[in-house]
Amino acid sequence: MTAAIEFLALSKTYREGFWGTKAQAVKEISFTVNPGQIFGFLGANGAGKTTCIKILMGLQFATGGKSLLFGRNSEEKSARANVGYLPERPYFHENLTANEFLNFHRKLAKNGGRSGKRTNEELLKIAGLTVTPNKLLRSFSKGMLQRLGIAQTLLHDPDLIILDEPMSGLDPIGRRDIRNLILDLAHHGKTIFFSTHILGDAESLCNEIAFLEKGVLKYTGKLSPLLAGNAEEIEIVYSGEPIDNSKKAGDNWKINVKDEAASKALIQEIWRRGGSLKSCIRAQKNLEEALYGGSR
Repeated sequence: MTAAIEFLALSKTYREGFWGTKAQAVKEISFTVNPGQIFGFLGANGAGKTTCIKILMGLQFATGGKSLLFGRNSEEKSARANVGYLPERPYFHENLTANEFLNFHRKLAKNGGRSGKRTNEELLKIAGLTVTPNKLLRSFSKGMLQRLGIAQTLLHDPDLIILDEPMSGLDPIGRRDIRNLILDLAHHGKTIFFSTHILGDAESLCNEIAFLEKGVLKYTGKLSPLLAGNAEEIEIVYSGEPIDNSKKAGDNWKINVKDEAASKALIQEIWRRGGSLKSCIRAQKNLEEALYGGSR
């Protein structure tokens, strides 16, 4: 199976300032994105995610290593023909309507030698965007523009969709809608590669991730090993009187104990005090704790 994306010891060095001081934005990163995945590219702002994506899309050139799209060097224009791309800060022509915007990009896609069969109406429906025909883009909300941008990435029916910070700046409802759209695209066989610094979105969506910190690849692989936590630790949630180091958990109390023997003793104590057991599960980390140790 040919990988959708491969980074092979990819590096990027810039020259900064009057004296041309070298600054390395990305340092020999290597990982693979297989077809059919929702793959999260994670890291704080400035970690190097956008630099890598721009190299993939031929907007910048690597100073070391290379990147591949479906087994072909991403510097080749034809290698990018099967890719839909939404940049972090897309430009929308505010005096166009949604149909005019899509028609303009449809012509660009045809000039690139690849065009899809879906109508504008179908694309807007897939993106969950309902607008009146004459409504100008200047009146669209950020969430509506993101949906339109994703519709534009689907014009030529690409197998790989690359989204750079697709949920940045959206309110919780907008983020939920874009998450649902990503899941739906994956359900229809698309490979989704998206960058984000919002770890909760990656945790709810991704099969695998790559995590960059200051241009260095710190982790790549499945989420489950990261979130496993301490295999011996058990989380108990209960109602009633607080015991020892319990913490508030909504209307209940929560406490972690080190092993099964301790959990049995605690449960007996909860019952002795007239409390009620709500759950008893193996403790798990969240993604922030796994990647940053609980502090950033």
